[in-house]
Amino acid sequence: MKTFVVLAIVWFLYSLTACSSGDAGTTNGELQMGSSATYELTPDCLDYDMDGPSCAAFKATNVQRIANGLPAFSYCKTCTAMAEEQSKDMNDRGYFDHNRPDGETFAQRAARFGLSKGAGENIAWGKLGDEVVVLWMNSPGHRANILNPNFKSMGVGTYNLYTSQVFYVGTDK
Repeated sequence: MKTFVVLAIVWFLYSLTACSSGDAGTTNGELQMGSSATYELTPDCLDYDMDGPSCAAFKATNVQRIANGLPAFSYCKTCTAMAEEQSKDMNDRGYFDHNRPDGETFAQRAARFGLSKGAGENIAWGKLGDEVVVLWMNSPGHRANILNPNFKSMGVGTYNLYTSQVFYVGTDK
């Protein structure tokens, strides 16, 4: 049991160091952990065009913003589409990174979605919904993205056990 706990702590600390700065003024964060939660699709999630886990992460992120004296994020449909695409791509191609195996970087993806200036991303594997937000808030790089006062809107995409969060400085997407 001691060995498992030590390995879990070492792995968690390693995960926290995986946060990095992206290209073109973007910020990125990533985290891996396991999840056992299930989420129902609530009526308000339909307004956001998100599945249950994505909507739960969106709402939990806004709770953290408000608790830290920041305004809640606006829903960003473009950010959600980009986040959904990234989560599905990581699942389908079996990788865990902001940059894709074919070489497409986060900055290039953001530009492809029309978010070339002032975008950021958090990714996670294993935890879903509000659970992943708890982990992100305990990680300096992820927390910095969530509490960045320059980001005004956000979208979340979940595919199987992958969750991506995309942030944007504008609110018109």
